[in-house]
Amino acid sequence: MRPGTASYNALHRIRRRSVRVPVSQEVSCECAHGELRKGKAINLGSGGVCTLLAASEHFDVNARIQIEFLLPHTLNSVRTGARIAWRSLISEGQGRAQDSQATGVEFRDLPVDYQSLLHEYVLTRFISTESLLKGRGIVEVMNHIRNLRPSERLRYYHLLIRRTTFLACR
Repeated sequence: MRPGTASYNALHRIRRRSVRVPVSQEVSCECAHGELRKGKAINLGSGGVCTLLAASEHFDVNARIQIEFLLPHTLNSVRTGARIAWRSLISEGQGRAQDSQATGVEFRDLPVDYQSLLHEYVLTRFISTESLLKGRGIVEVMNHIRNLRPSERLRYYHLLIRRTTFLACR
């Protein structure tokens, strides 16, 4: 299965515990022995991120790393421990100038402040993007909201209700 195909997206959506939104952000990944690798985040969720790295700079699955990136549309830098959950080679012929490695990164020990920032960014962006809400998107958002702390849950339910009411009235 290749990233971007329907079967690939469905499989990874089932495995995820949080919704993801498309992004285009630079990321820095640091190995256990201190080697720094740069890549690009292509989707982001409160539980992890999918990055593109040069194929020659891949990480082993289950490797522990430190990842750092700017939260899109903010000046907040997020740095946390992470685990490589999966990886998949994307060859030149799939719209890339060179072979690259799609890498699923699961956040570990994410500080509560960062968790809140990521929840807010991801849910707000997901709910405000009509194409993401189509199909099973609304079910994914509802499942994600159910897993939030009660103090955050009501706020996102109201945001979702306002957004879906707006879409229904158009």
